[in-house]
Amino acid sequence: MSNISVAEAVQRTEAMIQRRGLSANHPHAVTARNAARDGKFGSAEMYEALRLGMQAAIDHSSVCCFNRVWDDPRMWAQYADDHKGYCLAFELDGDWPEDAVPMPVKYSEERPEIDLAVDTMEDRDAAWHYVEGSIFTKSSHWRGEQEVRVFRHETPPGLLAFPPSALKAVYLGLQITPENRERLIAAIEQREQRIPAYQLHLHARRYAFELEQIN
Repeated sequence: MSNISVAEAVQRTEAMIQRRGLSANHPHAVTARNAARDGKFGSAEMYEALRLGMQAAIDHSSVCCFNRVWDDPRMWAQYADDHKGYCLAFELDGDWPEDAVPMPVKYSEERPEIDLAVDTMEDRDAAWHYVEGSIFTKSSHWRGEQEVRVFRHETPPGLLAFPPSALKAVYLGLQITPENRERLIAAIEQREQRIPAYQLHLHARRYAFELEQIN
């Protein structure tokens, strides 16, 4: 946290408590207020109160994750039930809702630093830095996923309604069951905007996939 005066710390703490909708006697509010008044804005107690507040905000929000690599066998093994699932191909630059705009993940060797003393309600650059650091930054070990995320603030986890025109294709896994294959093809055929469906097969010579269009 930045080195700020006790008066400024108290002011920002009260603003944070109000933004979080906490009552005056809520345990998190009392801990944060006392730490600010005692000049312990960077103390372990204050850190824990802020951490709990941040976690509460995240728990009431949601993230939907995409990646730009559809033909990576590791992705199919990890995210598609070991090739039994399917992959939806989206156009991420399309007409998505304002509260659900896909943004690329930033990969870093270093953990992001976020100044928790900055008032993100007043400073929009600081607000974006906060979101980028806490939601859109991952370890460079995951760079191969080329991840893109949709973050919805104060929207609980659930179904994400996407623009119908954004869905461009469906890829069926190597080991998809006949029942799921038929179900997906039937759903595709019922769409007003027709899209191609592809069945994946193993390439005969290379560690790669071959595509068979099935509609």
